[in-house]
Parts: sequence; structure tokens; C-alpha cells
Amino acid sequence: MRIHSVAIKLLVAGLYGAPFVCTQTGGTPPAPGPSIPAPDQGRPRRVEPPRKPREQGFRMVVTAGINGLEAAQYKYQTAVTLPDGRRLEYSGTQTSPGGTILAGVAITPPGPLRRFSAGLFVNGGGLQSWARPVTPSNIAAPFSVDNLQLAIQSKLGNSSGWSPGFSPFVEHELGHLFGNRMRLGYQYWRQTGRYKGAFFSTPGSDAVAAYDVRLGYSSHLVRLSVINFTRLDDSDLNLPGSHGSGRRYGVIQEAGILGGTHQTLMIFLAVGPFWLF
Repeated sequence: MRIHSVAIKLLVAGLYGAPFVCTQTGGTPPAPGPSIPAPDQGRPRRVEPPRKPREQGFRMVVTAGINGLEAAQYKYQTAVTLPDGRRLEYSGTQTSPGGTILAGVAITPPGPLRRFSAGLFVNGGGLQSWARPVTPSNIAAPFSVDNLQLAIQSKLGNSSGWSPGFSPFVEHELGHLFGNRMRLGYQYWRQTGRYKGAFFSTPGSDAVAAYDVRLGYSSHLVRLSVINFTRLDDSDLNLPGSHGSGRRYGVIQEAGILGGTHQTLMIFLAVGPFWLF
């Protein structure tokens, strides 16, 4: 009877052109269609590696270069012993340009303090104080000031008269500019000098007087520098996110400007090796 019922339905559908849906009440169920994946299903999620701090580890820098002192104010104390044994003392200040040859070392600690650097410079040379008077201009001295100045210039024509100066500093890395690192910091400079000798106390006389001039210069300086690190394996340590492992070394180039107390203004250039540990 079931076969006859199905045949009648097919006949009726053919006569009237109506769609026919056969409902199967028994037997094997129809096979399921393909499943539609979720929008993100089947796409592996990219896992970002943890960000590593730039230049992990300890860094040491050794540099050599030059300082150009555009101007600085220093103090002098002059003692003159006349032929008759009298001792005269004078003091004052002078402003002069100058220059030094520098050598220094700096370290940068690892971890949270890696943006800070501290170091020490040793400076040879000094201000051109030998070309400046060593007595006040408003006094009437009982000796020839010109002879005194000529004696100092003749003796110090090939030397500055200044002792080596020590200059510690600390600076903080601000960021990057055109592939270089910008730093801002503080530097202290202290240096002493001395002239000692004899001169003819008056023109046309054989009487000899002695002089002893002591010099002193110190300054608190604001330090702005631009630094470039070049690793010998051609990787760029100046760009954010650069890192590595193991002992590494390369070349540092540095330039900067300093200004501070006692009318001090100077520029410097330095170059040298560095090591990362």
C-alpha cells in the first residue's frame, strides 16, 4: 500500500507541475551537509614574542677627543716679590677661550638603569690665561706690569700652565633623533694652574723680581650630547628595540655642547671603542 501511495503522489505532481517533497518516515537518515567554520576557526593566532629591553647587560665606553672652550671665567692670585724683599699680592678674575685634549671612560648599568650613564674625563690643556693680565688694571704697581706679562708669555709659549683637570658627569638618554641617541646630563669641571718664574722689575734695570701666579677654574655644566653606536657586526644599536646576547663591541662617536657657571660655553668631539657584556 505504501508503494501505491507514493506512485499516486508522483502522478499528481507531474500533472499539476507542483513540487513534490517526499517525507521519509523510516530507513537510513540523510547524510549531513558540510559544516560552516566560524570566522576565526582554522586561522592560527600569532603569538608576539615578549619585548626585550634594548642593550641588555653592562656597557663600558672608552673615548678620546677634544674640547673647545669658547669662553670661561677663572680666578687668579698673583704674588710678586720685589728685589728689596717686599711681597705684593693681587687677585681677580679673567675670561678667556681655550681648549683641551680629553680622555674618558663611562659605564651604563643594565636593567632599569640602562638609560643612565656615568663617567669621568681627564683633560689636558686649559684656558689661554697666559695671554691675560695677572694683575688688576686699576692699580699702580711698583714694578713693570709689561715685563711681568712678557716673562709669562715667553715661558709658557708652548704650554698652558694648567694641570690636568678631572671632570665627572652623569647623563640620561632622552630618545632618538635621525638614527642617533640624544642625552641630557650634568658635568662638573675643576682645574688648577700655576706660573712661577722671574722678570726684570723695571725697564733697563738688572734688578730681578719673582712672580708666583695661581689659577683656579671650576664650573657646573649642563651637558647635551648626540651619540652614535656602530657595532662591528653591522647591527644598529641606535634604533629602538635593538638587542642581542653575549659579549659585543664596536665604535662610539659623540658630540655635544656644555654651558654653565662662570660664563662657560664649550663644545666637544670624542670617539672610541665600547663593549657590551
